[in-house]
Amino acid sequence: MSNEKMEEMIKKLIPPKRDKQYAYKMGKDCGKNGPTIKNCHFSIFSSKENGEEWQRGLRETKAK
Repeated sequence: MSNEKMEEMIKKLIPPKRDKQYAYKMGKDCGKNGPTIKNCHFSIFSSKENGEEWQRGLRETKAK
């Protein structure tokens, strides 16, 4: 197996690091469109801060 293919496989297994802005955006998306694999992916909740931002985005969307 080539190094390129190996790197591609590893990228699929290891989720990218998510930031607070992304978490907030996905929380809002969940509030508007319902839960999906993308807006509720476990990588969003990789830190307490991201989880709080996701919740904030969800709350703000539902408050409207």
